[in-house]
This record gives sequence, structure tokens and C-alpha cells, in this order.
Amino acid sequence: MIATVVTDRRSVGLLAMISGVIAVFTLLGIPLSAASPGSTVGELLSLIWTVSIIPVAVGLHGLVRGRANTPSLIALGIGLAAMIVGAVMLLAVVAGRVSSADSGPVGATAFALIGVWLVLVSRLCVSAGIVPASTGWVGMAAGFGNIAALVLVAIGGFPATADVSDMSTFSPLTIVGGILSLLSIPIYAAWAIWTGRRLRAAA
Repeated sequence: MIATVVTDRRSVGLLAMISGVIAVFTLLGIPLSAASPGSTVGELLSLIWTVSIIPVAVGLHGLVRGRANTPSLIALGIGLAAMIVGAVMLLAVVAGRVSSADSGPVGATAFALIGVWLVLVSRLCVSAGIVPASTGWVGMAAGFGNIAALVLVAIGGFPATADVSDMSTFSPLTIVGGILSLLSIPIYAAWAIWTGRRLRAAA
């Protein structure tokens, strides 16, 4: 049954579209969480979104492995490891075991590696003829956005607090990195929904 789901274009397309919609809600929830110190709404939505990407990653691997099994396995391994680590860290924040600020370095690294997966899988999907090049470029833009966000925040310094009401202590690079991280969410949503529609239409 699982093997059928991950190789069925309509099923994978539906999973991708659901993940894209969840990403939209995540983007809407993050500012609300940031405006309420102590709130973990943003982290909870991010957790749901991260988990929603896992079946998409497995499903896309099932579709492209026939043409590029080894590269696809490498991309899947990077993606799943990052998604699991990111989800566990977000769960720890939601459960109150770790502060949002303390989770920053691990969380940002996990999402940067999800960005690596996104770049790789977007390219693989284009090569396999699953999606057009334009869709692939959208996915790669989202992935590179996550990667660039980590680089900028790592150079600028991770915030000592998750309270963004006063960003006077934040490095300009950190602020730009945070903006890039946020922008990558709607770009991912566009890629996921666009990819999902394409897969369902081609089924």
C-alpha cells in the first residue's frame, strides 16, 4: 500500500498541495506568534509543516528514483534527516523543553539542509520530466533562500532572544537572514502547490 502511494502521481501531488497550504498557514501564524512573547503558535505550525514535507520527500523519491536512484537517495537522506531533526527541535520548543532562542542554531541548520534537499529534488524532478523547468526554479529559489538564511544568520549571530519587538540588538545580517527565511515559506508553498497540480494533471 505504501509503495503504491509513493509511486502514484495523484497521491504525491495531493500530499504536495496539502504541504503547500500548510506552509501558507505557517507563514500567517509566525507573525502572530512573534507579536506574543512566550507563544509557540509559530513553532507548532512550523512543526506541522515540517512533518507534512516528509511524505512529499518520500513520494517524489518514488517518482524519480527510476531515472536517478543514487542522487535521489542522497537527496532523500539529507532531507529526511533534516526534517526529523527540525521536527524534534520544534516539538521540544512547543513542549517547553527548549526555548525558541536556544533552538535557533539547530533549527536553522535543519531548515538549511531541507533547503539543500529542495534544491536537489527540484533539479531531479525537472530532469525526470515530472515538472517543467519553471517549477524547478521556484523550488530551487526556496531552497537557496533557506541556505542563504543560515549563512547570513550564522555570520551575523543568532539572536539571544526570540522577542522581535526590539530588534536593535540584532545584526543587519541576522535581520536579512530572517527575512530570507520567511520569504522562502511562500516560495515553497508556490512550488509545492504548483508541483502538486502538475502531478495530478499528468496522472
